[in-house]
Amino acid sequence: LGKGLGRAMISSFMQMTWADWPDASVAIVPVHAANTSSWRALAGADFAHSATGELTPDNPADNREHVVYTLARPQAFNAGASAPR
Repeated sequence: LGKGLGRAMISSFMQMTWADWPDASVAIVPVHAANTSSWRALAGADFAHSATGELTPDNPADNREHVVYTLARPQAFNAGASAPR
């Protein structure tokens, strides 16, 4: 769709994740290499492309090629800080 809905949903989910998991330092998301829409949504939510490689796919019809995106915990969500909700 290209309307930014995926990016907004990912960003909102990550705000809740950082608040609910205070010891988590990074979020790691493997994405099938052909799923470029997901790549763009993750990049739009400040995730960084961190690796490319072979993983077992969730969908057996897919091949093993994946990309991995990561997002480090923002300073505002460091353990002990009050998180916005």
